[in-house]
Amino acid sequence: MKKTIVAGAAAIGLVALLAGCGTPNNTSTNSTTGSNSASNSVSSTVTTDMKDQFVSVTASAQTAIDDFTTGKSLLGPMSTKTIGGTTYSVVATSKSDLNDLEQSYLDFLTQAQVNNLFSHVSLKGGDYVFQSMTSSGDTNNWFKATVKSALPQGNGYLVTLSVPQTDGGSAQTQTAVIQKDASGHWVYAGT
Repeated sequence: MKKTIVAGAAAIGLVALLAGCGTPNNTSTNSTTGSNSASNSVSSTVTTDMKDQFVSVTASAQTAIDDFTTGKSLLGPMSTKTIGGTTYSVVATSKSDLNDLEQSYLDFLTQAQVNNLFSHVSLKGGDYVFQSMTSSGDTNNWFKATVKSALPQGNGYLVTLSVPQTDGGSAQTQTAVIQKDASGHWVYAGT
């Protein structure tokens, strides 16, 4: 399974690279002085490339979280297993496979977000499992979001996004904290 995980992570990494996330931010910026309106503005240090990366990282993270919640990992649909009358999604069949899978999510999530995502996974019947949901209930079209504001916060930004709805409803305002990891890549740190 390790080769499959590495291949799956490489495919996600390639998609993320092509989408502009998971790459070091070496973009020069034009910083100006003066006040910056907190609502409906973008910090003067935030470039178009950075905004695109913020949307891409947030969309990748939200999609991965929603997929995981409903029984799909970066490798595709999880198998199911019934234990004591309860059906579980099988995340991994060994501790090393579980560790490899967790590592693959670090391409676009902080360690804290990965820990949160895997917090309901437990060892039952010899496999690492959790009870998945049939639907996450998320109707946000994250990949079509636009950045309304990006304000410096710690080693990243508090990003406010306008997110269209998949059901045709009005766009929703959502927030995301985007930070740089130790390698200088933008990753999703939560809301």
